[in-house]
Amino acid sequence: MAHWWRQRATRQRGFFHQCPRQLGSTVGYLASVRNVSLHVARLDDLEADLIAAAERVTGDGRTVLYEFSVWSAQQPLVSGRASVVFTRTHA
Repeated sequence: MAHWWRQRATRQRGFFHQCPRQLGSTVGYLASVRNVSLHVARLDDLEADLIAAAERVTGDGRTVLYEFSVWSAQQPLVSGRASVVFTRTHA
């Protein structure tokens, strides 16, 4: 499940739009997911598009906690909290 979420979260437009600017160029890594609620047994057999949303709950210069949800065709699929750790990239 964490692998699936990492793939989907990094593809969502704006998921990391609030990353800490003071770090310069940053990369976000999924550190943990908590309080995950699964509302369906499988995600790979759904016909409709998956829609993901994340809202920043709190954070400091390097770690941000998001509350997320994923749904499809008005049906809730997955919800929970995700911690993202940002690190400076080295060019």
